[in-house]
Amino acid sequence: MVNCSSNTAVLSWLTSPNAVQYFGMAVGSDGHQLSCNVTSTSCPLSGLHCGQNYSFSVSASDGSCVSPASTGYRLVAAPCVPYNVTGRVDCISNSAWVSWQQVLGTDSYTVMAVGVDGMNSSCSTSNTTCNVPNLGCGNSYTFQVTASNKQCQSPASDVLQMETVPCSISSIMASYGCNSSSIQVVWGPTTGRRLYVATAQGNDFSTLSCNSTNSSCNLTNVKCGTQYSIIVAPSSNVCSTLRSQTYTISTTPCVPVNISTQKLCDTNGALVSWNPSAVASSYVLTATAGDGDLRTCSSSSASCSLTYLHCSQTYSLSVTASSGNCSSLPSTAITFKSVPCQPTGLVSQVQCGNGSALLAWTASAGAVAYTANALTDSGVVRCQSSQQSCALQGLRCGVLYNFTVQATDGQCYSSASAPVQNGAAPCAPSGLRVQTKTMQNERQVIKASWNSVDCPGSDYLLEARGSILGSPQALFEMFSYWAAVLSFEMPFPCSSTYNVSVRARNLAGVGMPSNITTGTTAPCLPQHVVYTGSNTSAAVSWSASVYADTYRVYDVSGAARRQICTTTLLSCAVANVNLKDIMVTASNAAGESGPAYVGA
Repeated sequence: MVNCSSNTAVLSWLTSPNAVQYFGMAVGSDGHQLSCNVTSTSCPLSGLHCGQNYSFSVSASDGSCVSPASTGYRLVAAPCVPYNVTGRVDCISNSAWVSWQQVLGTDSYTVMAVGVDGMNSSCSTSNTTCNVPNLGCGNSYTFQVTASNKQCQSPASDVLQMETVPCSISSIMASYGCNSSSIQVVWGPTTGRRLYVATAQGNDFSTLSCNSTNSSCNLTNVKCGTQYSIIVAPSSNVCSTLRSQTYTISTTPCVPVNISTQKLCDTNGALVSWNPSAVASSYVLTATAGDGDLRTCSSSSASCSLTYLHCSQTYSLSVTASSGNCSSLPSTAITFKSVPCQPTGLVSQVQCGNGSALLAWTASAGAVAYTANALTDSGVVRCQSSQQSCALQGLRCGVLYNFTVQATDGQCYSSASAPVQNGAAPCAPSGLRVQTKTMQNERQVIKASWNSVDCPGSDYLLEARGSILGSPQALFEMFSYWAAVLSFEMPFPCSSTYNVSVRARNLAGVGMPSNITTGTTAPCLPQHVVYTGSNTSAAVSWSASVYADTYRVYDVSGAARRQICTTTLLSCAVANVNLKDIMVTASNAAGESGPAYVGA
């Protein structure tokens, strides 16, 4: 801690175990050294040299040994007092330029001017020259300079005494029309036909002047965005006692230039910046989109933010600067493209065989690329494309995905499209095969079996469709129930054609049906069996069975039936068989019908 007024540093530290004595040391950047020897944990070091950078350290002793010095703590002493202070009065702006010699240990200087009438003014700088503004005319001022750093302020320098410009002309006024190129200056009172000169100094140190033997004149070619300090004085006597008070007036701010934009992705907006316009107190940013959207933003600084703009629009941006009642003309317009709209028309097609999905969508204006996403509770799979489609790889069978797509203009992403839910449903089962069983009660059981799909948690549904007796009016349709099995049996009517297929499903959805397997069931039993003749010689006839290609006649008089005739015709000759022992069946590749008897 430094006592700035006495240039004394109080050094303190934490106790060191077993220490009975401490040695404090300060070494300045000019080689100056100070030390102290105490038994407590602090000591003062007086007499620091002004403006010097000191390194402070402490060593501890237990009476026999001395520890190494602590890590040096650095501190700059109070700045030295500024000296060789000189100055001059600026007759036009009625300010004072004050200069001095640079002193060590200083971050900044402050000049304080105090008038005999109690009025004061000041300026601060990091240099060795400063302009003290707004001094009253006809006044005597004392000027003193102090130096400061982060810790201390120096004592004030020796006093500099200066007299400001005398007052004489009692009134001066100036008027300016917005965006005009001239300022009218009016003054009084005037005496005789003396030529008076009005002089204006801008804050950019440019000067203008006009003269008249009357009480007014016009300053022409004034600059935009300039604050002018105006005085009136008799010709060739600018700093005479006839000099007027200073009148200050500002022109219309210049048109803002160097407009730039930075996209605000999170809010679909833009941060618009420009070079500050001198004398401007406020700005208005106007943004107009191609769809008619109009936005304005007011700011007291040289930037303004537009948020939640319409997506995929090109905005025309311009800025006006204002001061008082005057506003500049609008700046040259620049364009800004807002964040792309979210893509629409998203469709997905999942490929079960390779765990991929093909997504397609409608283009977003202004987009240069797209990112498609497949989201689940366990993570996300992405693909990127500059086109309007993208293939996602690595999808897992049986998982239901929410598909979305976002557009980007290279800087910002649009919001995600409306999600489309789809899943990697199982592929169609392969290897469907059919096995027929023996006809019973005019029904034939068909056993269908298939290969499992490569997708965990799948179950299967067998679908069958067909017609009975070849009639388009006698159609049937049958389904199994969903089950995690690889085969299923169904009873089909005799003399029917059928086609069967199987499909798989899981939590992601129902897969496509397998290839169709077609077939024909065994024929129905022959109808209208007729026995003509006697036991020794007879003929048996019957009506055709649909889809039968062979008929058999049996003698069932014994313990086991005996085939006595096989034919593709609708009759057969028999001998030595009683009519009640005659049985007829119809057959095809699928099997043999049930028995038909004479008279049936």
